[in-house]
Amino acid sequence: MPDEMIPGGATPPERFSICTIWFLSNAQIPKMDVFATVTTERATFSGLFQDIYNGEGTYGEFFLKDFRPVEGFRLNDGEEYTLEVIVKISGEIQVIAFEKREVFTAW
Repeated sequence: MPDEMIPGGATPPERFSICTIWFLSNAQIPKMDVFATVTTERATFSGLFQDIYNGEGTYGEFFLKDFRPVEGFRLNDGEEYTLEVIVKISGEIQVIAFEKREVFTAW
């Protein structure tokens, strides 16, 4: 299952957060759809995620799927959020939640 959301930042004055959800496997990963909802005190963001490598990614010996939001959203540095990830794979749906995470800026 995915590691966890990895927020990041851009150079000032335009600071934003991205959300990366990735899967590594030593076997080929079947087609999957990923949706996520990010909830903060001020707003809720929902959306579809796409695999930026179109299922062709590898990381060393591992197969990689690296999902990014189709549409962007903004979170503030230090803002607390909950991430709910919905994964549809081989006709099965799984929900994974990460609660009370905090946004941080990486430079």
